[in-house]
Parts: sequence; structure tokens; C-alpha cells
Amino acid sequence: MNDEIVLDVGNGCSVVAIITRQSTQALELKPDGKATALFKASSVIVGVPG
Repeated sequence: MNDEIVLDVGNGCSVVAIITRQSTQALELKPDGKATALFKASSVIVGVPG
């Protein structure tokens, strides 16, 4: 089972990640909690609204 994690980075923008439920629990992620995003990937998909 996976969770979709949405981080509000300000100015109406967000970063979205899919992580395992186990990782969500291990990081103790909660709605409206604080978190930091780090990128380490060979592929990143970037989009713009509309």
C-alpha cells in the first residue's frame, strides 16, 4: 500500500510524492505537519498548470 504525500512549497505550488505506507508511518507524517523534500532521482516529471 502506498500514500500520496503533497508538500505545499508556497506561492500556490506543491511537490507530490508516492511513498510506501511503511515510510509514511516511519517518518510520522501527519496532515498539516511539517516535512522537508530532498531530491535524488534519475527522472523527475515537471508540469505547469493549465
